[in-house]
Amino acid sequence: MDNLKRLNLELSAFCGYKCVGCPNTYMEREKGSMSIELFDKIFSEIGGSLDTVYLANYGEPLLNKNIGILLELARNTRIEKVLSTTGAMLENFEDLEFLSALDELVISINGFDQETYAKHQKGGNFGVVKRGLAKLTSIMANANTNYVLQIVAHKHNLAELDKLEHFAHQYGFKTVQIKSFNVMDNNQSTFDEFIPLDTGFSRYKTNKFPERRTNIKAPCKEWMVVNWNGDVNPCCWDYEGNYIMGNVDQQGVFGVWNSPKMKEFRRNILNDKYLSICNQCGNSQVIKRYNIVK
Repeated sequence: MDNLKRLNLELSAFCGYKCVGCPNTYMEREKGSMSIELFDKIFSEIGGSLDTVYLANYGEPLLNKNIGILLELARNTRIEKVLSTTGAMLENFEDLEFLSALDELVISINGFDQETYAKHQKGGNFGVVKRGLAKLTSIMANANTNYVLQIVAHKHNLAELDKLEHFAHQYGFKTVQIKSFNVMDNNQSTFDEFIPLDTGFSRYKTNKFPERRTNIKAPCKEWMVVNWNGDVNPCCWDYEGNYIMGNVDQQGVFGVWNSPKMKEFRRNILNDKYLSICNQCGNSQVIKRYNIVK
């Protein structure tokens, strides 16, 4: 059976944004933040045995009031630690040094003026984000952290792609990444408004939505998602938590991974017996990623 290589840890299920299509905007499962005790328990168990831990799911991880303590607990763990954030909370911290504990920090900014930014990242204030980035620039310059500027390409911000490198240089980013827009609310109206078909910036091949995928990659063969309360889902598409595989607080990380329920799930996936949430798996996400030349 496949070895566990990656975890997504939901440090917080709360978010101050109402991004178009994001499950956090409309999901109904209970929201909360991961405790110090559970986080420490997870990292103490996995040690350096995994390749990557993504410290985010569908909430804003910097809304966890103990985020600084959590990252410092994980600083010396020999696992790649990646955190993705809107950057909206950065200016609220007196000291952002704790972010240098990460191997990679991704800031998702989907437009470089307030009007474009808010088309997708609704509820966000671009000025607040820029002030936070200004506080972070010198810390990232002296850190070993790969500092990534990410933009999700859609119909409203394609013209903004020309500003990507300039903005990255201005705020000291080391890498830029362009991702394709994902219609996670399954609404045709969202698809029609945001998907730039036939531009090279779309993960979709036709204007019929949702598409049924035939090239499912099944990352769940080596990956699972741990929600803020320890519940385990097979992947990020189960944002409502309909398929609970176990709980790491009660069973441990590898206890869940090696449980009969999880083994049966992976056997089914290997035999092409997919769940309804597997429909969009396999779509291309990262369109372009490259380092910034200083």
